[in-house]
This record gives sequence, structure tokens and C-alpha cells, in this order.
Amino acid sequence: MAREPRVRDAQSSSVKTHAEIPKTLAPATPAGTDAHGKTVTARSVEEHALDTFGTVEKAEHWLRRPNPLFGGKTPQQVLQADPSWVEAELVRIDYGVYV
Repeated sequence: MAREPRVRDAQSSSVKTHAEIPKTLAPATPAGTDAHGKTVTARSVEEHALDTFGTVEKAEHWLRRPNPLFGGKTPQQVLQADPSWVEAELVRIDYGVYV
């Protein structure tokens, strides 16, 4: 039996399965909020990266590596301006949605 991907709920410490995630992934909204209006902070995004990649080393590697999606900037650099943009990318990674 295949294991469903898990995603950390930003408002609580609960983990959601694929079946509980909305069918569409809306683009990031104004800085500091996600598509549902929840506050997104650099800290919450870093925690999400750890949940997504599983180890501190892998999460830090992803956060410090230039990413074409962010115009060649690192996710860490983008966190300072718009953490919701990085959060949206982590959600896409969690569910295998490639752009």
C-alpha cells in the first residue's frame, strides 16, 4: 500500500494527508500570508522545509541553493521579502506539483 504524502498544517502541529489538501494550489497572496489568509513567517517556512526534506542538512541545503523558480535567488533570500512564495513552493514539492 502506497504511503500518502504528509504536510504540516501551519496553524497547528497536525499533519495532513493528500486527501485533506485542497485540489488546487492557489498562487501566493500578499507577503506574509498563504492562499488561505494564514500568516506565514520565515520561521514557519523553515520548519516546513525541515518537515519536507526530513533532515536539517537537507533543508538547509535547499534553502541555500539558488533556485530558478526564484529568479536565481536562494529560498533563504526570498524568505526575507515574501515567505509565502517559498511556502507555496514547499507545498508543491510536498505533492509533486512541478512548474
